[in-house]
Amino acid sequence: MRIAMAYRKKAASEKEKKRTVKGFLEGRLGLTDENMQERLEKQAELIVLKKGDTFIRTGENADRLYFLLEGAVMGWRENPEGRMQADCFLVRSGEPVISDGKIGQISPVNFSMLTPGRLLAFPSGEIRMEMESSPELIRRYTEDLLECMRRCMGVRIICQRSARERYEWFLQEYGGSKYKIPDKYIASFLNMAPETLSRIKKEV
Repeated sequence: MRIAMAYRKKAASEKEKKRTVKGFLEGRLGLTDENMQERLEKQAELIVLKKGDTFIRTGENADRLYFLLEGAVMGWRENPEGRMQADCFLVRSGEPVISDGKIGQISPVNFSMLTPGRLLAFPSGEIRMEMESSPELIRRYTEDLLECMRRCMGVRIICQRSARERYEWFLQEYGGSKYKIPDKYIASFLNMAPETLSRIKKEV
């Protein structure tokens, strides 16, 4: 896959943006404070991306916090051979695009779209400021942080097991997604050769 090193934005109508942001803040983050909703709505950006677009690059300061609305995202690093090494996948609507749970820090990985999709972005500084006065926002962020840690630890532990067990774990985590992740990235993520993955898929 050729990764575009610039992302493309499509302007959403104000009505669509307001509806999307309000539904996200109430439904996903559980925020009911109308004043906070209004402040975050003014800062929010609704972004439409194409397959292959990279919207966060390794070493960049994450000045915005992204949430996945539609599509599939891959976090990846470049290995010593210059190839893409899959680090994580995001396929669930509402997931924050974070690799280590830190808001506004230098990103250790790249994030690119595996499919066309939509993201909702908020300035990291604004989110941190709102968290200082919102137990709801802190609670939700803590839940997301714990889920991020669970997945990171999960893949590290599972990669010490057999290739078949690794793939079975992957199916449990991502098998229900409507988005198809290419086998070459699954193999990279599970630290196995593409030929090994192909053989296991025939056996499972």
